[in-house]
Amino acid sequence: MVVRVTGGSMAPGIPRGALVRVEPGIEGVAAGDVVLFRSGEAFVLHRVLHRFRSRKETFVVECGDVGGPPRIRPGGEVEGRAVAVLEPEGLRVPAASGGRWRSRRALAVVFAVLWRARRAVPGLSPAVAATARRLYWRATRGLWAGGVS
Repeated sequence: MVVRVTGGSMAPGIPRGALVRVEPGIEGVAAGDVVLFRSGEAFVLHRVLHRFRSRKETFVVECGDVGGPPRIRPGGEVEGRAVAVLEPEGLRVPAASGGRWRSRRALAVVFAVLWRARRAVPGLSPAVAATARRLYWRATRGLWAGGVS
């Protein structure tokens, strides 16, 4: 499958307007891969920060390379992994590396653990969970704000 990128969340590695080839399926998708997700009628191309299982279901923590808060998606929303940038010529799917990438990956693991704990505690107030998410976001905002390199 080939998709045209319409947003800027993966720039500059994958700029708006780029054509990206995607291999279908979730098999082999790992932290660091750029993945195409389906959310309703929309598609999102973001980087996988962490993949985990909870209650026999696969989940993926993802975020764009330009920053912003992470999001947990069910594995069923994964359409496939980006394997090549076809246009513009000369670009490659950017690799995840460097200190900021390692920091964001570690934060994604903590984010997933907190999320699983929220699901595992019956009767946990939605207000308490929302407060915990806000505190987490405020405490880690600086690390999510920049690129992955």
